[in-house]
Amino acid sequence: MMPVYLSTAGSLTGKRVYMMRGFTLIELMVTIAVLAIISTIAVPAWQGFIARQEVASTTETLTSALNYARSTAVTRGLQVSVCPLSNDGSRCEATTEWNNGWAVVLGSPADALSSFSSNKVEVLREHASGALVQSGTNSISFDDQGAASNTTRLLICGTATSAAHRQLELSVIGRLAPEAYGNGGMSCG
Repeated sequence: MMPVYLSTAGSLTGKRVYMMRGFTLIELMVTIAVLAIISTIAVPAWQGFIARQEVASTTETLTSALNYARSTAVTRGLQVSVCPLSNDGSRCEATTEWNNGWAVVLGSPADALSSFSSNKVEVLREHASGALVQSGTNSISFDDQGAASNTTRLLICGTATSAAHRQLELSVIGRLAPEAYGNGGMSCG
């Protein structure tokens, strides 16, 4: 503690007084109460932010894979398919659940299912764990002109909150565009 000297009027000698430093119990309780209030407001908002970012990340990864497949089809002049992966990521699977990732494969969807290891171009297994991907089809293929085999919708669902859903539509000409959630009868429920 640091001594503080107080002098009285007309006196040359001062008295030594020690001043205490620190928080009072009331100040500490007020600080803890304010911290608790801020935490109850911030934590749910932060969780919603994380959920939206996971959905956005998965959407961008899937969009990138589809654009890459289309570009590869046009560049190589071959049919290129994008298919959902099995649980272990070792092969394409005929399912509309794309939650295990996806692969870009040379050839038709049937080729992707039968000879995955020799025809794969790129495997994108990692996407945000807080997002689920559903599709109206079990594979998407592009011809040598970049056209898609059919129009399909892709739904990216947030697992933590219902406000974090995104929906994409792939047109027959190969254009991928965001779409209002719920169009086409798809839902995350």
